[in-house]
Amino acid sequence: MKTTDFPKHAQQFININNWQEQYRLLMKLGGDSNKTSQTDKTEKSLVHGCESQVWLQVNQSGERYQFSAISDSRIVSGLIVLLLEALNDKDKTYIESFDLNNYFEQLGLSQQLSQSRTKGLCHIFEHIKQLTTES
Repeated sequence: MKTTDFPKHAQQFININNWQEQYRLLMKLGGDSNKTSQTDKTEKSLVHGCESQVWLQVNQSGERYQFSAISDSRIVSGLIVLLLEALNDKDKTYIESFDLNNYFEQLGLSQQLSQSRTKGLCHIFEHIKQLTTES
């Protein structure tokens, strides 16, 4: 994905030149996204393999998928916003071929995220791919 093709929040994120400001944006995005319904926190929607608790919902409309997620961690929620923004309203082929590592590298997140947080985001992404395969 070319950086000029990035979704709105990802574009906003890469236009910020320092990590502290990027972190603030992630926290803001995470706070805004956690207004999702608490009823979405079910055992069925829980993503396993993350240090933070994450609940993920998927809706399919034709060939396109729409995801929503909530986490008990504001920073993880912000990172999820960046991920879901890139995957929402896409088809299974796009999602399966999406290069998560390259996306986070282009955003400049690879050097900022801890190994455990990176693994958690990979688990979320793998869960997303599994949900699209099951549908």
